[in-house]
Amino acid sequence: MIGSYAGLTFMDFVKNLAPVCIISMIVLFIYNKFVYNREYHKAKIDDIQAFIEKLRQEYRITDASLLGFGLVIMAVVILMFLLHGVLHMEVSIAALFGASVLFTYALVTKKIDLIHLIEKDIEWPTLLFFIFLFILVGAVEDVGLLDMIADWVFHLSAGSLVTAVCLIIWVSAIMSAFVDNIPFTATMLPITAYLTKVIPGAESGVLWWALALGACFGGNGTMIGASANVVTLGIAEAAGHRITFFGFMKVAFIYMIISVAIANAWLLIFY
Repeated sequence: MIGSYAGLTFMDFVKNLAPVCIISMIVLFIYNKFVYNREYHKAKIDDIQAFIEKLRQEYRITDASLLGFGLVIMAVVILMFLLHGVLHMEVSIAALFGASVLFTYALVTKKIDLIHLIEKDIEWPTLLFFIFLFILVGAVEDVGLLDMIADWVFHLSAGSLVTAVCLIIWVSAIMSAFVDNIPFTATMLPITAYLTKVIPGAESGVLWWALALGACFGGNGTMIGASANVVTLGIAEAAGHRITFFGFMKVAFIYMIISVAIANAWLLIFY
């Protein structure tokens, strides 16, 4: 959404956001080591080779040709992502292309039992959760709450680039932790575009990166903050590992604050 609205390419995001994401990931490794040190010791494996062999037997490749075809399609899709700016193509086309080709391949070759896939493998509770979440977020958007927050950010920045960067990244992070980041980002797009034009120094695109980092890093704060969180927790619960909302938040929200602070400092130093 940000890339399409601001005219930014895939490689623009890689060049501007990859370094701070790598730094945040390194900090995440250290944070996890600190928080889960006891669990890591409990999970020590004495016979690594035997464990690897067990995994190979349990998760062995059953269809090498399907795997190969899928890897080729994935490579093509990634290449389309990288070149979408050159080809003047929306990134959604690349994703739809890959999904359509694989679905057609599955239908023609009949190598995948689609009925079993639909009934057993799709996380229907997770999908229903998203449906209800988007209904709730749509209601919040319709009553004007998101617009009020966006206007508040606009007026409070008062022409200061530093203030605008800090407000956008932190408000985006906090809102994205509790409200899905898609409607909030959509609401912030015209505000960010206007601030980019009127605030001296914002022509570097720093406000777009603040919005992107805040919305994405903020989604890590709660289990409903990002689609990946909901899907992962749904799979974990299906495997017998139930994680509560506050159980997730007491660990993830702290790291969310740390990662957003790192991103905030990065933007203020280098932009």
